[in-house]
Order: sequence, then structure tokens, then C-alpha cells
Amino acid sequence: MKGTLQHITNTLPSSVRPREKLKANGIRSLSDGELIQLLIGSGTVQFGVAKLSRKIARLIKESSGDVSQESLLMIPGVGPAKVAQIIASLELAARYPIAKRDNQFTSLKDAGSYLRRYPTVPDSIVILTLDISRRLIERRIASVAEHKLFIKDALSAAIHDSAQYVVCARCTDDAGLLPTMGDLAIAKDVRQLGKLLGLNSVEYLLYDAHAVFSVMKEVDHAGE
Repeated sequence: MKGTLQHITNTLPSSVRPREKLKANGIRSLSDGELIQLLIGSGTVQFGVAKLSRKIARLIKESSGDVSQESLLMIPGVGPAKVAQIIASLELAARYPIAKRDNQFTSLKDAGSYLRRYPTVPDSIVILTLDISRRLIERRIASVAEHKLFIKDALSAAIHDSAQYVVCARCTDDAGLLPTMGDLAIAKDVRQLGKLLGLNSVEYLLYDAHAVFSVMKEVDHAGE
């Protein structure tokens, strides 16, 4: 399966630019680095804007948002003008905080509660991409009828959203939330996807109106 996933990766279209992602999918689809790209606009001859933005985002995360002008200036390619833009944006966000949505998944219960809010589509799987804080980036619906197509959809979503976590879930009416052979196969492939991309975690869930079950537990039990 690893070879198949690698082939799919090589055939994916180039990632769209942050401005295009913003227009197509909304602000929550952008990673921290992409938000900073929109903010600073450009890099330098030596340091491209994407790489520069990732360095700035890493510094902001490491300092929990309390970043100093001096520490920003220590990043090669960041000058006084960019520092002023970043510091001003952080201060503005601090002055007018927006209440964060409760779409943060720290447990199976959180995932189940969120998934039940939306009507299900027959023969489909929900793909949730999450950021480093396990907050929702985007919710997508993929067809489970074509196994390889679903894996490609999940892979594309993770790359497109710069996700750190991916949750795939199927709604079922089967008593006891018993996984089928197809569910076990999907769980194994999703795990390989996570390893290929170096994600923090991947999950494949079955859920109904009352409970949620991790198919990954069955894969572990089978000694995969």
C-alpha cells in the first residue's frame, strides 16, 4: 500500500496558494504558515515566502504568541517592516479576541458529538483535518465505494490543509459498531497514510446516534 500511496502523492496537483485557499475554503483551511504568508506578502531572494513564514510561525508557537521584536529580527530575511506587520497583527488579535468554536477533538466523545451534528450521506466517509491543537480545519465527504479514490481524497485533504491530525469516520446502523473487513482495510491504509505524511495521529471511527468506536483498536488487536 505504501507504494500506492507514494504514487498517489506524486500525481496530486500542486498545492494552491494561500489566497486561493482562502477564497475557496475559508480562513480556517489555512495553516499558521499560510496565514503569515498572507500577512507579510513576500520573502527575499535568499528566503522564499513559504519557508520564511514557516519559521515565523514556529517562533510564534514556541513563544505561545508572546513573541518579541528582537526574536523576530533574528530570523534571516525578516526586517523591521515585516516585524511591524506581525507584531501589529498579534496585538490587534489580542485586543479583539474572537471566541473559538468548540470544534476541538481531544477524545472520541468530542469527535462523536461533532459528527452527529450533520446528516450522513449513504456510502460515504467523513474526513476531518485538524491542526496542531486538534482544532478542526475542514470537514469533507468522500465516497467509500472506490477504496483507492477515498484514500486519495484523504491524502489530498491532509496535504492541502497542512493537517497534523486526520480523522476519518463512517456512520453505521449496525448493532455494536462492528467493523467490516472493508473497515479494517481502510483503517490499515489510513494508518499507512499517516506514516507516509508524518502526521501526529490518524484515526478511523465508526459511529451511530449513541456511541463511537475506534477501528484502529481492532487493527492493533489483530497485530497489524
